Amino acid sequence: MFHHDPDLLIFKVKIAEALNYTQVDSRWYDEYYDTRSRKSIKKYWTRQKYDENTSSWEYLVDGLITVDDPERLAYLNSMEAELEKEFKYKISSSQEKEKWLFMAYN
Repeated sequence: MFHHDPDLLIFKVKIAEALNYTQVDSRWYDEYYDTRSRKSIKKYWTRQKYDENTSSWEYLVDGLITVDDPERLAYLNSMEAELEKEFKYKISSSQEKEKWLFMAYN
């Protein structure tokens, strides 16, 4: 789904509160990325399986998540100045009960 972007950091998260969730097959998104076919997006949002033999489910959560990945979080912390300079964003963090939450804002 993310096309193997070497600069991409994916964090382990925990769902703290889920008001709702949607289960979709991410391969429709990949197909849309490759073909720009609106049919692919419709199949994605109508939760259709890409094929009957296999699936690649992802869950979209309407709610609150917390980062549960201390190693990657420490790496991100070490990159704060570089990220702020490159993206012109300020990075703020807060620690609560040994969990770190990050927010990027313009």
